[in-house]
Amino acid sequence: MPLLTVSLSPTSTNSPCDIVVGSDLIFALEGIRPLVKSITNMVRESRKKKDDVEAYVAVIRRFEWEKLYFDLMDKNFDSEKVLEEGDICIYRYKWHGKGGGIINDKATKDVSAEDGN
Repeated sequence: MPLLTVSLSPTSTNSPCDIVVGSDLIFALEGIRPLVKSITNMVRESRKKKDDVEAYVAVIRRFEWEKLYFDLMDKNFDSEKVLEEGDICIYRYKWHGKGGGIINDKATKDVSAEDGN
């Protein structure tokens, strides 16, 4: 099944984001890089007009390979777990930009799951 990806970023005709919110977005290893790129682009582009843009993402940790998401997010964001309810966690991401906003295939190695997912 082909992966459909959409890259969203504010343009001069759109208002910048005040906040980026996502929930239950990690469900396939091949979707992690496009997800991180989209979040990074939305926050980075919005920061050109607003300094205090943050992202909040709710996550249910299921597989070892999901660690790739957190490793990639750490390249440009400081993260903080702001809520934990059962197996659901909400993370706040604040931009530090030390990674330059670039997420590439060689920066972090993908970890394959032992259960085949």
